[in-house]
Amino acid sequence: MKRFVAILVALLVLSTQSAFSEERTLNIVFIPKAGDQDFWKFMRKGVDRAVAESGNVRLTWRGPAYNDDTESQIAIVEAYTASDVDAIVVAPTDGVRLVPAVKKAAEKGIPIIVVDSGISARIYQNFIATDNYSAGKLAAKHLSELLGGRGNVVLYRTVKGSASTDERGEGFLAYLKEESSKLKVVADIYGGGSRGRSLRSALKLLKEPLHIDGIFAVNESSSDGMLRALRESGLAG
Repeated sequence: MKRFVAILVALLVLSTQSAFSEERTLNIVFIPKAGDQDFWKFMRKGVDRAVAESGNVRLTWRGPAYNDDTESQIAIVEAYTASDVDAIVVAPTDGVRLVPAVKKAAEKGIPIIVVDSGISARIYQNFIATDNYSAGKLAAKHLSELLGGRGNVVLYRTVKGSASTDERGEGFLAYLKEESSKLKVVADIYGGGSRGRSLRSALKLLKEPLHIDGIFAVNESSSDGMLRALRESGLAG
């Protein structure tokens, strides 16, 4: 996480400085995926550090409340496309549905930096993210080691269209196919984009007649919801 924030700081500063040579205050909008997760608080620390180091940036930080509120994120992108904005940094909740709004901003000459989660069109100046596919494979490797290479597992996703978490899920499945054939995926589901939705989906899953030995939850909200469901069901520990 610290390395990711450091990279974000460096590229944000370099991108804004290279895009605008004149000395003036730059109006930069950062549009995260959600406001209900600690991850975005860490991200905000990196952004605030970049702003302080630059010295000539006025930051607007505004995103949807939850990961699955793509309509609100689209509306936010469109709103700032119509105003006096020098650059937009966005973490797309949906890598396909965000394309028209981001493309419109890019066509108006607004530099775009995509962070955390990809978008399905090359309409940005920089893309900064974890290698999520490899992260998913690492998660599968670790879970396999914990279970001794055999057992029933669940892939607990968040929302469809989120490139970062979809890639983690695909990496997880790829490792199981390639390296750990004795681990069986008994459920592969989307739990929702908030802690509350994730909790409700997890409680419903745990009531099903499934024997579950291990679970890979792909992000913060899915992990939180699943852990709370396991505790409420007396299965945590």
